[in-house]
Amino acid sequence: QTRTLNRDSREDETREDNSATARRGEVGTRERKRGRRDEKARGRATMRRSSKKSSSSSAAAVPTKAVSKEIERIDQLFYTYADGSSSMIDPEGIETLCSHLEVPHTDVRILMLAWKMGCEKQGYFTLDEWRTGMKALRADSISKLKKAFPELVQEVTRSSNFQDFYPYAFRYCLTEDKKKCIEIPVACELLNLVLSLQFRPQVEKLINYLKVTVDSIF
Repeated sequence: QTRTLNRDSREDETREDNSATARRGEVGTRERKRGRRDEKARGRATMRRSSKKSSSSSAAAVPTKAVSKEIERIDQLFYTYADGSSSMIDPEGIETLCSHLEVPHTDVRILMLAWKMGCEKQGYFTLDEWRTGMKALRADSISKLKKAFPELVQEVTRSSNFQDFYPYAFRYCLTEDKKKCIEIPVACELLNLVLSLQFRPQVEKLINYLKVTVDSIF
């Protein structure tokens, strides 16, 4: 009877061991399946990130190419008027530009254009200044520059911008580096050019006063 009990006990232990082994096998199988699912999920996530990066790179490349083409057209327009020896648009080039724009070279809009470019020397446009102005105006051709003039005039005549434009016009007309004042005839022309759009009656009175003053002195 004792031997029978021992045998039954060993059989029970064997069954429990087999059951535990089976459970461990099931757990291991589930973990392997879960691991494979996780690997697939990570793979899909990696592919999505790669796809997004590729799309972003492609999207970024398009504007870059567009900007490059725009700069190329702006530069081509510049060299249409630039002097070959100085690599600048000189007074003669500006006159040609004005004729193509169908405006006189004394038109206030040319002074506004110089302000928009940030030109430092009267009667000369450098390539960097030209690029600055044309990009700001979104103009890479004569036709686009013509269309940009009304918006430029509105921009300059806003009080916040005009406070910058008015002293710029004075500095731009100083033909010498150390010069601090301009002649009265030039000042009269400049006043008429810059202020007559907004203050014509006052400008006419001031100009007449200055002319009378000059005549009385000389």
